[in-house]
Amino acid sequence: MIGVPHYDDEAIDDLPFIVDDLRELDAAFTSAGYQVEMHDPQRTHHDAVRQAIESFFDRAAPQQTQVVYLSGHGVHYRGRDYLVPASASTRADNFPESCLLLDFGHVIEKSRGGDVAVFVDACREGIHLLEKSTMNTAAWSRQRLARVQGRRVFYLYAWRGQMVVATPR
Repeated sequence: MIGVPHYDDEAIDDLPFIVDDLRELDAAFTSAGYQVEMHDPQRTHHDAVRQAIESFFDRAAPQQTQVVYLSGHGVHYRGRDYLVPASASTRADNFPESCLLLDFGHVIEKSRGGDVAVFVDACREGIHLLEKSTMNTAAWSRQRLARVQGRRVFYLYAWRGQMVVATPR
């Protein structure tokens, strides 16, 4: 589980409630018998989040089903979805480049693990860009059930109190 409660850029609203959400989810999953790894919410800059995800998939046991839960701000840009890490900058020439692309196929294909479920609970408001943008804060892509080296990768997005389920055609 990775949550981004605080942002370095003052133009991105903090989401301090994420820390409590992660604790509650940790307790729920643990009481249901799941082994939970919670990433340090104080280490949520781009590279730290990317490395945590890569390491998580790297350590998978053969055919182990893996669940990734991501929480923070999110954006959609040119058909792709991104998690906004703590280090993202609204002043960057290309804001999405400072964000984490929500496509882990390249990491999953190197993993020994099995099927993967990615839950994205990302706030779509609270990013105050200084200029007009083609980024979308109102919708997610229609990313579907993917296949990576014979594994199924499922994406589930939470948005404005609704769940957007990515399913195959």
